[in-house]
Amino acid sequence: MNNLFERIALLRSLPADRQAKWGIMSPHHMIEHLSGSMRMSNGKVYLPQLIADEKIPARLEFLYSDKPFPRDLKFTEEPASLKPLKTASMEEAIALLEQMLVVFEAHYEANPNDKPIHPFFGPLNKEQWLQFHNRHWNHHFEQFDLM
Repeated sequence: MNNLFERIALLRSLPADRQAKWGIMSPHHMIEHLSGSMRMSNGKVYLPQLIADEKIPARLEFLYSDKPFPRDLKFTEEPASLKPLKTASMEEAIALLEQMLVVFEAHYEANPNDKPIHPFFGPLNKEQWLQFHNRHWNHHFEQFDLM
């Protein structure tokens, strides 16, 4: 198991109207965003690798560093906008995220050598995905003043 399960309680304490320190996401959007990255790591969603293979070692070095993730990161030239919410409530979004954590664990029990692709880090194994998720969650927990 990983400590992400333990951090669900912090999300349950997050008020739905809390303003982010940066960015345009609401708490509800942020939780759905975390679920989206969990889907990538458990093979439920495939996104192509967007960096050259020779950049992967530097990206992995960053992943294991204590350098913060950039704020207000944009992946396109389009103006920032939010996707429509997929869940009816934050409670439902948290339940889905919790389910994605269970699927993540089951995925790697059944496929211990799998390396789903992260668009900006390349193929990652379970341990590397956990490193990513912990850093990613920290970034958004800081965004909403949960840490």
